[in-house]
Amino acid sequence: MIGDVDTTDQQLTDEEIAYYVTTYTTVGASAVAAARAIMARYARLVSKSVGDLRISLSDRHTHYKELVAYLESVAESSDPWQVYAGGQSVAEIDADDADTDLPTSSFRRGQFDIPRRSPRDPFVT
Repeated sequence: MIGDVDTTDQQLTDEEIAYYVTTYTTVGASAVAAARAIMARYARLVSKSVGDLRISLSDRHTHYKELVAYLESVAESSDPWQVYAGGQSVAEIDADDADTDLPTSSFRRGQFDIPRRSPRDPFVT
């Protein structure tokens, strides 16, 4: 999410990334914090020019500033990177079953059960 995927030019260490992932409650919030940390590193770098030679070090700061703004907007509008495990409580399952707006699943309870036909049926237990 923050673009730190080049192992030859790491912006954050694995330990720093682990810190953000364990400190913040959502993946989106972790990404925002990590991007802010990288942005802060580049904030002190400035562009320099001598004659025709120009070194634009502040471009990295600008890039991460824009990335932070983007990640914040996405994280605030229903963090799509948030991990969700549904069906953890009976009340939640009942609420989902009663919600007619939820898409129905292809699977249902008992779909592979063999119907009872007669006591002499070999499949009746």
